[in-house]
Amino acid sequence: MAVNTARLLSGAIVGYFCFQFAELCLFLDYGQAEIDAANLPIGPMFTTQPVSTIYDVRSTIKVASFMCEADARPLPSYVWFLTHHQVRGEVDLTDQGKTVTNGRLTIAEPSETEDNGDYQCIAKNSFGAILSDFATLSFGCKIIYYFQTCMTCLIVCTFMRSV
Repeated sequence: MAVNTARLLSGAIVGYFCFQFAELCLFLDYGQAEIDAANLPIGPMFTTQPVSTIYDVRSTIKVASFMCEADARPLPSYVWFLTHHQVRGEVDLTDQGKTVTNGRLTIAEPSETEDNGDYQCIAKNSFGAILSDFATLSFGCKIIYYFQTCMTCLIVCTFMRSV
């Protein structure tokens, strides 16, 4: 089947491709092939980069997560890294509170001392690997923002009454 591929379309490159990946080429009755572009293998390309987030320590939702998604054929695998106090290491998925599902890193009950820092994801398959942008997990309390907003409002209202 792949014998006639050396004379295909624009020459030896396409012929070599069809010889190596014959399952991706559709061979016609007269010996020429068309490449099935929908199934061409490709290295990963990000479709979603992780975004920095502030975890509210007083929230009733006890989960923080980052999303990293890449388009690739074959489908990519994902590895997450954390840079914590200038030390970079792979996120420990043996910890009961951390999971990776289709590129989403989920941290149950995040700890300010263990989980704060810069996260980065690698998407990889047999045709390549790419490194995402950094996303920072910070810890805070939203009530401080509400308090500052209310105090500003109170000061403005008090000033307006006294004028």
